[in-house]
Amino acid sequence: MIQYILAMLFSLAISTKTIAQVDNFDHIANQWSEGEFDENGAIVNKNKRAGLYRLKIYKDHYAVFNYPYSCGAGRKKEGHWVLNPNDTTLTFNFSTETAYYTDQTVTISEIETYKILKLSKKILKIQLVDSINPIIYSYIKN
Repeated sequence: MIQYILAMLFSLAISTKTIAQVDNFDHIANQWSEGEFDENGAIVNKNKRAGLYRLKIYKDHYAVFNYPYSCGAGRKKEGHWVLNPNDTTLTFNFSTETAYYTDQTVTISEIETYKILKLSKKILKIQLVDSINPIIYSYIKN
């Protein structure tokens, strides 16, 4: 656990000072599953009892963010995305949210902007922008 925390802190410290590592922006359109840092700082598949966060980014600029099922009480958000290659930010504009258990859909207006820290064919590492707690999210290609 301590190694995981140290890896996260190290990653946060260097990511705010480094230029984004982007192989090709075309890799953004993909189906991503929540990953985690191993003891060497690499992003690997994550195993969670309640399930994984999943992010589906389609070429037509449509996006779906799936929360874990968590005993059926999870949800998903749907909307559109915009990539700014100049500042390597990815912005999601979510317009609907559907609860898994009730299948009820509501209209929302949530805008989330992330700095792309790393993008390759198999890895997506993003950091929430304009947040008190700039969380880093790591995804691995499904």
